[in-house]
Amino acid sequence: MPGAPYNDSYPVGVKLTPYPYVDERLRDDNRHSDPVGFALSREQRGREQIIAQETVKIVREQVAQCYQREGVNHYQNCKHLTKQYYELITAPGFGMLQPNKDQ
Repeated sequence: MPGAPYNDSYPVGVKLTPYPYVDERLRDDNRHSDPVGFALSREQRGREQIIAQETVKIVREQVAQCYQREGVNHYQNCKHLTKQYYELITAPGFGMLQPNKDQ
């Protein structure tokens, strides 16, 4: 839905946890020794990628709407959105949830 407001707050009780990191030494021929855990982590990574890409699209739509709404004052009034957009697109993986390697 174009133009939908972006809400950065999560429902109460939802805790985001990254998919488990699998050390390269524990993999056998690029397959994890635990196939179920490997499949679950691969699925969660795919979901996180989709969520990150959609978040970037939403913020980009908000920036475009703000530019149209504010006119010549968009440099000042849309600065927070452009900064948020820049941080998202320059972050690795568009800011998606990454596994912790130091576990």
